[in-house]
Amino acid sequence: MSLRHSEFGDIFAARVYGNNLQSDNRENYEFASAYKDVVKLVNQGKKGVILYSEVVTGYDPYTIGAIASENETVEQLGLELEKKEKDTKMDSKAPNYYSQL
Repeated sequence: MSLRHSEFGDIFAARVYGNNLQSDNRENYEFASAYKDVVKLVNQGKKGVILYSEVVTGYDPYTIGAIASENETVEQLGLELEKKEKDTKMDSKAPNYYSQL
């Protein structure tokens, strides 16, 4: 699932960029790693999903940052975001906002 045009796209990209600047505690956001993780989830009988976005890092001019997650977790987060959008009367379909997940 691409996060490029979602509320999470820029946040995720910033997290990956910041993480890559920390050479002592670098997490792995490579697509290949996320793919292996999602295969593990599927092998456990869970519905897995890969969340990804384009990222500029400190050492790569352009890359894809990705993580694996359970589909249920992603759906729950999406529902919480929809509720917050309704509570704040944010129109995510307007051109000034990002599209929903």
